[in-house]
Amino acid sequence: MLERAAVMLLAILVAMAAPSAPAQTFEAPGAGTGVYQGTVAVSINTAGTVTGFYLVAGTVYHGFVRAANGTITDFDVTGAGTGKNQGTYPASINTKGTIAGMYTDASTGYHGFVARPAAARSPLSMSLPQCRTFTPEPSP
Repeated sequence: MLERAAVMLLAILVAMAAPSAPAQTFEAPGAGTGVYQGTVAVSINTAGTVTGFYLVAGTVYHGFVRAANGTITDFDVTGAGTGKNQGTYPASINTKGTIAGMYTDASTGYHGFVARPAAARSPLSMSLPQCRTFTPEPSP
């Protein structure tokens, strides 16, 4: 059910995009390539920063933030489960870079989270543990 909702949300976001704007495609590093796997962008702010989630083998969800320059930081909320249909699901990002979403724990219980950018670091240095940052390769 969550997968259907994510696909519907993505379709709405694509439909709202300006017709003259070229589409940018990307995959979060580590995203799976099988059925019900891959990268789902769910929110973009005015700075062009995107948040969403990606799925890996076993249908485990991980959050990510993609800066306008293409740098991707992935994250898992502390307490997020690592089993099937568990993990971190970012849902929205505001103009200050604060991300709101939910996560499922190992018992498949739902919880909300708010992740704020760390004040003393770059806007993509989230105040969450288990973050990795990936810088894209330059375009040819």
